[in-house]
Amino acid sequence: MTKFVVSIILVILILSLEVLLSFGKNLDLVNDSQFVEFQSILTVGAIDWEYFSIEANHYLAVANYSHSGGGKTIESKIYQWDGTQFIEFQSILTTGADDWKFFMVDDTPYLVVANAILNTDYERDSEIYQWDGTQFVKFQTIATFGANDWESFAINDNYYLAVANATNNSTRNINSIIYQWDGTQFVEFQSVATHGAREWEFFTIDNTHYLAVANAYNDVTRSIDSIIYQWNGTQFIEFQSIATHGADSWEFFMIDNIPYLAVANFGNDSTPNINSVIYQWDETQFVELQSIATHGAREWESFTIDNICYLVVANSGDGNINNINSIVYQWNGTQFVEYQAIPTHGARDWQAFNIDNAWYIAVANMYDGASRITNSKIYRRTASDETPTPSPTSTPTSTPTSTPTSTPTSIPPDIVPLNLTVQTGYQSILLDWNSTNHPDVTNYRIYRSLQEGGTGSMHSFDIIANNISETIYFDEDDTLQPESTYCYQIEAMFPNGEIFVTSNIACIKFGQIALWIPDTQAEIGQTNVIVPVNIRNANGLQIGATDIWLDYDATVIESISISRTALTTEYAWEKNVISTDMENINRVKIAAIQGDAPPLYGNGSLFWLTFDVKASETMTSPLNLKDFVIGVGGSTIYTPDNLFEAIPLVLEDGTFFVREQAQYILGDLNGNGVVQAADALLALQFAVSKTPPSPPTNEQKFAGDVNGNGAIESADASMILYYAAYNQWAIPDSNTAKLENNQTTTLALSDVKALHGETAQTTLNATNLQNFAGGLFIINYDDDLIQYVDSIKLTNDTNSFILEFYDNGYGQLRIALAGNTHLDGDVALATIHFQLDPVAIVGTQISLQLADSQLNDLHGRDFVTS
Repeated sequence: MTKFVVSIILVILILSLEVLLSFGKNLDLVNDSQFVEFQSILTVGAIDWEYFSIEANHYLAVANYSHSGGGKTIESKIYQWDGTQFIEFQSILTTGADDWKFFMVDDTPYLVVANAILNTDYERDSEIYQWDGTQFVKFQTIATFGANDWESFAINDNYYLAVANATNNSTRNINSIIYQWDGTQFVEFQSVATHGAREWEFFTIDNTHYLAVANAYNDVTRSIDSIIYQWNGTQFIEFQSIATHGADSWEFFMIDNIPYLAVANFGNDSTPNINSVIYQWDETQFVELQSIATHGAREWESFTIDNICYLVVANSGDGNINNINSIVYQWNGTQFVEYQAIPTHGARDWQAFNIDNAWYIAVANMYDGASRITNSKIYRRTASDETPTPSPTSTPTSTPTSTPTSTPTSIPPDIVPLNLTVQTGYQSILLDWNSTNHPDVTNYRIYRSLQEGGTGSMHSFDIIANNISETIYFDEDDTLQPESTYCYQIEAMFPNGEIFVTSNIACIKFGQIALWIPDTQAEIGQTNVIVPVNIRNANGLQIGATDIWLDYDATVIESISISRTALTTEYAWEKNVISTDMENINRVKIAAIQGDAPPLYGNGSLFWLTFDVKASETMTSPLNLKDFVIGVGGSTIYTPDNLFEAIPLVLEDGTFFVREQAQYILGDLNGNGVVQAADALLALQFAVSKTPPSPPTNEQKFAGDVNGNGAIESADASMILYYAAYNQWAIPDSNTAKLENNQTTTLALSDVKALHGETAQTTLNATNLQNFAGGLFIINYDDDLIQYVDSIKLTNDTNSFILEFYDNGYGQLRIALAGNTHLDGDVALATIHFQLDPVAIVGTQISLQLADSQLNDLHGRDFVTS
């Protein structure tokens, strides 16, 4: 046996040496340069970057797809180079923007956006914008269907635009369209059958023109052919079929006058961890050259530096986590070899460009596992002896005692990643992160950095809190400056000071409060439709006076009324509906004056709009919160202490959809049109991330987020269960009993002795509970000694509650409870039954750590943030 093992080791060493020698025979890797982080830009579900220049000015446009609440109506941004970095230049309202494409027609610049979706409706207009000398203005509207990409090209002085249509709401097997410029606008030229089309790629070989489509899905499978079309002088005809797997994009490039084509395979029907493929032109067609392992690949980007070709892939996730490395590859003379790994967060696109002889690559980070509001990054290629300017944001250059020791990297699947989200507030910034799954992680360290200009480089990171045992933290430092952007990072620590895992970096502008409306829907003729107007992180905010203006389509909505919520029980609301100078648009003006009302705490619904559906056919209506304009008016909030300066607000609009048959009204997660106990049980399943049904659809997110804090939690389940029993929402008579008090509630797991190989039982106990109606509890355990969790059972104290749990198989257990009545005093909440490993050594102590908890009352208020 020993001889066999040694033989295996020798073979591996010899093979490794041969690989290294083969690289040396072709072309040495250029290792004296790397891409280092240059600039961080806050984006919202970013999917695409588009770089372009107009005269001597350089621009980057980002396609922002969706915010974390699921709404797709959002501003996409254009940034302009100011000589040292990119600064915001123009905002354009888009709906599920998937792609920007810059092009020229007769020396006039244009920019076209692919609007993919609004709520669940893929039949959206995409827009072409024309440069007017100072900015882009709307030029032409084109009806598209789940538009994912635009490709521009010219043949024989004729200009063309091709759109990749993905779906028409019922099937992925639809036509994508090629448009031709007729001298004044683009008109339809050719229709091509495609299957969930993700992208077009135009290229020319030996004066022959080609157009390749990436087909992603045909309603049955992702493993389908993508097609290369050839120009025959009058139109495109099919030339070559290539087997692909959820093809997301094509990239054409040349090396030494030889054409190549790379496909990014997102995944087959079972996994995103498959190979993407590079093809080489053999004078008659493309043949496979190299296969590269990728993880949910979305995009290849090619570029050439010093006559050496590079390819960078956007890896969006491995099926478990989104925070993984994307890879830059370098051509070694015969194939591509790994050159540099870059941490990314649900990466969707790379864009390479050169400014003043410096090379940059920009990544669109869509989702960090917790939020779509995350930083997308620009990296600059810098020699090893060069100091980048501005300084990198992910590797702060402070002293060792005040610098995060690691940056987000690919995390093994058996480790629960640390996903940090931040929310701005009136007097504080709220940090919230999940518990990781090691039972010996006892505390967390928090870092903060000031970001220049909101999008530029960061100052050095400083430790602002140590030995934090909770997974929530309010940064209430009185040195925080309004309108300044702060970035945070968390380290999970062992008792000896070693670091187990590091979170993502999350940034937010301080001093703003967000008002937001979710996308909602109802049926034709439906009455008493509820739409919440929500607020984020109103920590300590006392409203002295508020005016909220909201515009809607009067042909769709009528009979608007206002209802108070648990946050605003003692606030007196008044409303008035007026017409506007916009066709069919009415405005509801909502006002409140209450100088001595108690402060608001946490996240939730400020009030509920209730209305009837007036539309007699399927239609949509905007639900647009109007910004304040001096001399005109708009949405404002004032405190009793200062009625001259309004609190800075961030307004996030929603859209209301009228369907022939709508589902998922507020509280109705299973879509059967009524609110029942089954919906509360579904809410608990979402709260513990049980799969299925997790993750929830956008409609279920709206239906399940009853308290308006942006997530489906046990608090929502309690509210739904109450409604199911009493046919009304639990709104308190008074808000004076807000959940800010000095009581101490203790949660504990009971000690237990058991034999190895047998089932053991422990009890989750709580002492001194007040107004308890539900909660979420996260327990970490040693999965080397505990084989699995067998069951969780309610006790005599909680037998009127409902319960759900989820064991992730890697040592983390999530338990959620909800009831429609309050519990007070000392309570046994649940018993946990788990199977011990049969080979566990007698006398071994097994750690079960109550790593995180969240308690709520019957009105949907979280005990910590409320």
